[in-house]
Amino acid sequence: GNSLKPVLSFDHTADSEIKDLTIIGGGGRIGAGIKMSESSPKLVNLEIKGNGIDSETTKGGGVYAINSMPELDSVKVHLNSSKQGAGIYLKGSEAVLRNSEIVGNVLESSEDLARRGRGIYSQNSNLELYGVTISGNNAYGGEGGGIYITSFGEERIDSDNVLYDSVINNNEALMGGGIYMEGGTSNILGGVEISDNEAETFGGGIYVESGSFALIA
Repeated sequence: GNSLKPVLSFDHTADSEIKDLTIIGGGGRIGAGIKMSESSPKLVNLEIKGNGIDSETTKGGGVYAINSMPELDSVKVHLNSSKQGAGIYLKGSEAVLRNSEIVGNVLESSEDLARRGRGIYSQNSNLELYGVTISGNNAYGGEGGGIYITSFGEERIDSDNVLYDSVINNNEALMGGGIYMEGGTSNILGGVEISDNEAETFGGGIYVESGSFALIA
């Protein structure tokens, strides 16, 4: 990438597949690494790193998806930067992640309320994780170091999220060091290791508010 625009962009693209690539050095206001709108790409064996570092990326340093259905398999998203959703930013989307890593992404914002979801930010979306590691993501002064899940506004949905056989550890935030859930979202966790996460105030592992539901099995 040239740090001024996304490395890859999908716009109204159905059933495309991208595999065996390194996505590095992208920029732009949203989706520095990969940006998608109303698309359903399958991303396989990618390394998405170092995007949004030298730009004013506000959302989705690694991946930005709006009204899309991305599937990520064996993807490593690390060392990306933005103001929200430094690793992955989802809005109005349905995303499936398998056997992937979201590690060491950076939130760059002077506003506490903008520091949400350093690993994954999911708004009005359905998220499925299988065998995913989310580690070393820190939302200093913000919410959801590992994952931030919310549903609100005119486009609010009954957000259903499932996390299975995954690891969420060594993440930090003001609230919800590992996971922050709000907005009446429904969340099911099975076989998930949540360890060594830290919060400055509440919810070192998980913070649940505003009528959200979490079932841990």
